[in-house]
Amino acid sequence: MLVNSAGDRLDLAAAQGNTQGQPSLWQEGVLDDILPASDALRRHQSLFFEHPGDLVQAYPDLEARTGGVAAVATAVLPMFLDEQPLGALILDFKEPHQFTPKEIRFLRTLAAQSATALGRTQLLADLQRQVKERTQHLQANVHASDAFIAFTEAIGTETDFLQLARQAMTLLRGRFPGISTAYYTPDGDLWKAQLWSEDMAPSLVQGITAGLPGSTPLIRQALETRTLVCIGAWNSAQQEIAHSESYGAGAAYPLLIDGDIQSLLLIGLKDAQKWTEPDQALVRAVGRSLNLALERAAQVERQARQSAELDARNRALENFAELTRDLSLETDPYILIQLAQTVALTLLPEGYALYFEPQGDRWVLRGQTGDLRSEGLQAAADRGLPYHEAKNLLIPYESRQPYYQDQYAKDTDNLDGLVAHLGASATLPVLVNGQVRGVFAVVLFGKVRYWSRPDQAVLESVVYSLGLAVERAITAAQLQTRTDEAERRVQALEAFAVLTAGLNVEQDPFSLILQAQEVVLGLLPSGRAGYWELEAGLWFQRVSAGGPLPSALQAFIDAGLPVGRTTSLDHAWRTGEPIYYDRYPTGQDVAPALEQPAQSTALLPVWEGDQIRGVMDFTTYTPYVWQAADRAMLTSVIQSLKLALERARGIQVLAERTAQLEQSHNDLSVANQELEAFGYSASHDLRTPVRHVKGFVTMALRALEQNDITKAVRHLGIVAEAADRMNAMIDALLALSQAGRAELNVRPVALSMLVHQAQQDVRLEFPQQLVEWQVEDLPTVVADPVLLQEVVTNLISNAVKYHHKEQLPRIRIWTEQGEQETALFVQDNGVGFDPHYADKLFGAFQRLHTQQEFIGTGIGLATVRRIVTRHGGRVWAEGRLGEGATFGFSLPR
Repeated sequence: MLVNSAGDRLDLAAAQGNTQGQPSLWQEGVLDDILPASDALRRHQSLFFEHPGDLVQAYPDLEARTGGVAAVATAVLPMFLDEQPLGALILDFKEPHQFTPKEIRFLRTLAAQSATALGRTQLLADLQRQVKERTQHLQANVHASDAFIAFTEAIGTETDFLQLARQAMTLLRGRFPGISTAYYTPDGDLWKAQLWSEDMAPSLVQGITAGLPGSTPLIRQALETRTLVCIGAWNSAQQEIAHSESYGAGAAYPLLIDGDIQSLLLIGLKDAQKWTEPDQALVRAVGRSLNLALERAAQVERQARQSAELDARNRALENFAELTRDLSLETDPYILIQLAQTVALTLLPEGYALYFEPQGDRWVLRGQTGDLRSEGLQAAADRGLPYHEAKNLLIPYESRQPYYQDQYAKDTDNLDGLVAHLGASATLPVLVNGQVRGVFAVVLFGKVRYWSRPDQAVLESVVYSLGLAVERAITAAQLQTRTDEAERRVQALEAFAVLTAGLNVEQDPFSLILQAQEVVLGLLPSGRAGYWELEAGLWFQRVSAGGPLPSALQAFIDAGLPVGRTTSLDHAWRTGEPIYYDRYPTGQDVAPALEQPAQSTALLPVWEGDQIRGVMDFTTYTPYVWQAADRAMLTSVIQSLKLALERARGIQVLAERTAQLEQSHNDLSVANQELEAFGYSASHDLRTPVRHVKGFVTMALRALEQNDITKAVRHLGIVAEAADRMNAMIDALLALSQAGRAELNVRPVALSMLVHQAQQDVRLEFPQQLVEWQVEDLPTVVADPVLLQEVVTNLISNAVKYHHKEQLPRIRIWTEQGEQETALFVQDNGVGFDPHYADKLFGAFQRLHTQQEFIGTGIGLATVRRIVTRHGGRVWAEGRLGEGATFGFSLPR
């Protein structure tokens, strides 16, 4: 029983061994009730009841309250973690039981360990929840960025207020099917709708065009907060908007020009009762974009009326030409900021420019142009200004609007005594991709200077251009990163081609590993590669490439590194994940006294099948930072090596099996015929995935030459699928070969046990598939239980696999006893087969369905026939297309 999240109840979390259908004493209840589990938690003490009636005597009304019957003996073990109650473990006994001191110690230890495990489970759940919330937040930012880009493109040249609002409404309706939008402007104390979506009811339109008072709750809240307001569970009466009953949620976004709210955008959702975080982010992005567009339109309108601003604009344009030429060549954001500071200062009287970004509880100086003329002021700026005390920076950062002071206020940033020589100041937010990145500050020396509109226009234009330039720089850096990663992936694909070509002549795994090491070393700075395997508690280096090591270090490595003292190798082996050190920690794996040339190191587990075979390390002798492109390249090479090792192993095993078949003298003529038919089928079925690999690798390389990453990834996915199919065929061939030569271990075996295990295997193979089972009583037969289990599982798995998609599979299993043999039948209601092809079903690679219809290797039934034949039995099949099938086999009695 576990304490619930509120901490006021005990809930029954799990039970085992109780009689079904009978009431239990241990039921959910309030934690404060006088019950055994609650009592044990409250007293912080285990309770033991050893004789009949002890529990009822201690809690007389327990049976009456629960309807259950007390056990003969009971143990109640409270669980605590960090002194917090988690719940209780309860053990009921059917006979009297005297708990020995040893048993009591064991049970208390069990309760403590269970509490620790529960705590760990809760911690994992909290971590998963945090990851999910972070993912949702990132997705919201992505959607917001997409909306900003789309709307920016739509309104790039528009300056008419109503047309801008109409485009914003169109964008929102395109992103939110079934919403209503309206654009309002003030008229005295009323807010009147100027535009509205066509889906609004006439009665609602009549009300909103007549005007809504500023005291309307949604409007009032938007005016007060000056930001997006979202209301869930919409109540038209409470919100005082008549005829709005059909909406489930509403929102208002205030649009500001020069810091004043000039209009409102109201939105109603009909199909939702609340706003999700991604939806809010999208509305906020569109609102911000519309706000920026309206501000730009207002600026254009004012510029048309104010000829005085034209001269300032001309001066700005001359400098912007210089700035644009420099910005197009520069990708470092902080160099761009210094260029913008230089441009701004050339347009203003003498002063200086600073750029700050928030970091923790301080404003950190990231860029400076000009002398502050005060050592104390410079020292304060270099140290960083307290976040909440630097109002000159905090105001524009939070409001997203420029903040101008005609005379710098001495107490604004708590710098009294250091700023007496300063005059006017301007601080402006730098927006990058719709988010405030930092604050651009310009401070002038000397007497008071009134910031004219031309001055403000110049500064705002410079900062706006700076934001766009930083956006371009970030985008260029991201594109360069993706280009580098793509190049590394191309190199990895070339490495894949090298390893694949080596398969035709090379089957030694260590030779393949050496090829992989040499390929990677050719793509990295000077260094060395090693491959390690674990043996008898020591790490031994089996293969290495690159320059020689110091003799003492080489001798140390040759002796083997002990497990538990080689942190890097141990961690890569234990976790199965790569490890990258930009700076290799000295002494971590090797004694510090030994000369160690390593500067940076990457360690990657090498897989063969589902098991880790060993660990590969790549070391550079010069400092090196592992980029995303490097990691992508190394991952691709290791994956290619995995495929090469698996295929080499498969080819080696297949060659061994072929040699064994060639040496077999039993029933030679029949074997030759079967081998000929098998060879024809195998050559066709095994060549098909090989052709896929060859063709789609060529297409992927062509796509990469055209820089079409998406198409290349799709082609390589098909290559991986073909490789998986080839592996599946090889595994099936191995199983078929094993079935033909494994030594029989014949003994009595219950068919019911084999069928039950096969049903469990099928549930794991098809976890989402419901099946109606009809299994009759089954006898015991004499056979090899391991091999016969494979026969039964194959037949039952096929019966479920080849079912009608629109019908529930019905599987009937029964036996018939003859004088000489026992026959088992598996009947289904699936797709069936054409009886003309019944003789082909039990041949290797003989399939009556395509891979697109039903996935398979075509070897399962051949394995069934070989196992049954070795037992002296026979196999058969009956069926009709669309009417199901019956498969059977017999064994000698």
